[in-house]
Amino acid sequence: MKMRSGWRFWAGVLGILLCWCSTALAEETLNAYSIWPENWARPMFQEFEKATGIKVNFIRFSSGEALARIIAEKSNPRVDVLFGGPVETHIAGIKEGVFEPYKSAHFNALAARFRDSQGIWLGIADDPLVFMSNQKFLMENKLTPPASWNDLLHPAYKGMLQMADARTSGTAVTRIFSILEVFGRDETKASIT
Repeated sequence: MKMRSGWRFWAGVLGILLCWCSTALAEETLNAYSIWPENWARPMFQEFEKATGIKVNFIRFSSGEALARIIAEKSNPRVDVLFGGPVETHIAGIKEGVFEPYKSAHFNALAARFRDSQGIWLGIADDPLVFMSNQKFLMENKLTPPASWNDLLHPAYKGMLQMADARTSGTAVTRIFSILEVFGRDETKASIT
């Protein structure tokens, strides 16, 4: 009896997959990994679907996870596009040879800072890094909200800072590059040791 009900389960799963595959093959689809949070990416993809009639299937990952998957899938790609994320993620992908160029008819209308000259990536947003602070903590320690990277070196912040992990987060990588850009490698190293 267990075997028979298990068989029905897998037959049902197979039936669902066959229905899905025949539907997917009947219409154009675009598969994407999105680095943008789902609540930001979904409206963008919905507008794309309305404008083109092409259905978008997407999975959301942090930039490090998305890039690692794309690199691992290099010989058998699973997605058509990587959506969102910092330029550094796309540059790392270029070095791995996982992206192909594409220049739309509107490519040259974009400012140079929003596009790779070869058409490997296009900017979709200009997202600044900001400091977020806990008002209660600031009041208890008689601190003003941090306004610069140097403000975070105040002894009251020791052990109190939280930042994303640069091994998986493109935003964290951007933060590190920003600090290096502002202070230079030597001064940055001296500040954190």
